[in-house]
Amino acid sequence: MHPLAHWFAWNFYRLLYEPLPETQGRELALEWLMAHDMAYVGDGFLWPPVRIYSDGARMTLRLNRTQVPNLDPVQYTNTASVILPIRVVEDQILRFLKTCDTRLMDMGIKDSPFQVVYRELDFEPWLVTLDKGKKKKSANGESTFISEKSGTGRPSSNGDVE
Repeated sequence: MHPLAHWFAWNFYRLLYEPLPETQGRELALEWLMAHDMAYVGDGFLWPPVRIYSDGARMTLRLNRTQVPNLDPVQYTNTASVILPIRVVEDQILRFLKTCDTRLMDMGIKDSPFQVVYRELDFEPWLVTLDKGKKKKSANGESTFISEKSGTGRPSSNGDVE
């Protein structure tokens, strides 16, 4: 749970807003794959080759077939894709991250690498929250999100936590 949560937190905005690049027959860049392919979560676990990317409105979760012979005990022999609205995936990722943080806190762990990254996400003023937010351009041109509910514990339009 912890390595996957760390990977989701570290790559949160890239997963939500970075599209599948046009490769024109070339292989995808390793740097992009490490942020979008769950097989790169690592940490000694076997993760499925699920590639996650977005067009800004929808998220694609694509299970890829194992393309090269390897020694892994699990081989993926088929490809399947699921396309979901971005807010549905965002909501579930944020709920998963919150659950992981709560469980670690309950065990007395307060500053794991995951929690450090998660807290940086949670207090960014432009975070898209679990509560549906409205995007607003401020006078200086920066984008902010305004929560439709008060008391969410998330940043408000003026940067204060509600």
